[in-house]
Amino acid sequence: MLESPLQFILDFLFPKGRAERALEGMTLLDFLSRTEKADVAPSFGFSAYLSYKDPLVKNLIWLIKYHKSRKAFEFGADIFFEELAEETSEGALLQGGARPLLIPIPMSLKRKRVRGGNHMDRLAQAIVERGGKNFFELDIESLVRTKETPPQTSIKDRRRRALNIAGVFSVPHPEKITGKTIILIDDVATTGATLKEARRVLLEGGAGKVRSIALAH
Repeated sequence: MLESPLQFILDFLFPKGRAERALEGMTLLDFLSRTEKADVAPSFGFSAYLSYKDPLVKNLIWLIKYHKSRKAFEFGADIFFEELAEETSEGALLQGGARPLLIPIPMSLKRKRVRGGNHMDRLAQAIVERGGKNFFELDIESLVRTKETPPQTSIKDRRRRALNIAGVFSVPHPEKITGKTIILIDDVATTGATLKEARRVLLEGGAGKVRSIALAH
C-alpha cells in the first residue's frame, strides 16, 4: 500500500528512524533515569510525569503521536500505569469502591479520519493491557469532541488557547459518569487548557471527581 500524503509529510517533519532506534535500545528504567521529570505547580490544575523540554521525552511523544511506535506506547503506558496503580491501590482514586473511569482526551471525527485514529485511545488501551484493567475501567465514549479547532500547539498565547478550546467537548450520556471518579489523560499539556476544559465539562456532566494528568509538560 502506498503511503498517504499526510504520513509522508509527518515522516519528513518528524523523522522516526534515529528516535526509534534510540528507544529500542533502552529499558524503561534506562529511559526514566535519563529523562527530566515535569515541574508542575499544584495551581496548574493538572499533573504531569515528564518534561517535554527533554529531547528524549519529545521523541517519545512524537513516536506515540505521529508514528504509532509499539515501544513508545509501551513506555508511555507503563509510566501512566505505575503511577496511577499506586494512587489507586492507596485509595486516592477510589470512590465508593468502584474502579475509576480512564478517559483519554478525544479527537474530532475529522482529525481521527485523517490520522487513522486517536493515539490517546490507543495509549489508554495500552494502559489497560499493561494491567490497568484491575484498577481502571476504560471509557472512550463518555467524552466527545464536537468541534474542529486549530491545534493548541499552533497558538502560543495562554488566553487564546483557552478560548480556542472552549466549548469543544460534550458528555453525550451523563448517566454513565454520574458520581464516578475519572482519570483524564493527555499526551502533552502546556498551559493545561485542554485538560481544564475537558475536566470542567465532565464535572458539569455529573462526574464526582476528575484527576487530570499529562504524560509530559
